[in-house]
Amino acid sequence: MFTTSRQLLGMDKKLSITRQSGPVYFAHDVEEGRSEVQFTWPVKVDRAALEIAPDGRNLELTFEATKIFGLFGLPGSKKTREYSRLEVTYVDLDMMLCRGDNGTIYVMVQTNSAYRIGDMSSASASRQLS
Repeated sequence: MFTTSRQLLGMDKKLSITRQSGPVYFAHDVEEGRSEVQFTWPVKVDRAALEIAPDGRNLELTFEATKIFGLFGLPGSKKTREYSRLEVTYVDLDMMLCRGDNGTIYVMVQTNSAYRIGDMSSASASRQLS
């Protein structure tokens, strides 16, 4: 819903065509230890392993694979992202507030409680990794 992350929004990119435009969706599957970040433009999905610290407050995402325009699969970039490590400061059934690297802030709101990572029957299957 809101972020101060210039990296997530693509503000660190020189070409405007490669800058993020439109919503960005995060999905975290705590039980399976997986996360997914979906960008609407340019259409891209990043898949990551999710590790939760014993205190339950810190999430660490290790990016493994990327799919662009639903067609081209790439190995995950080892490049550090501002949202690779998130400290959860508040969570309930509908909202999660996090802080990332460089003091970035993330306000995430639940939009689809039925969504499951890798669910190919979803309407957004073209953006997902298989």
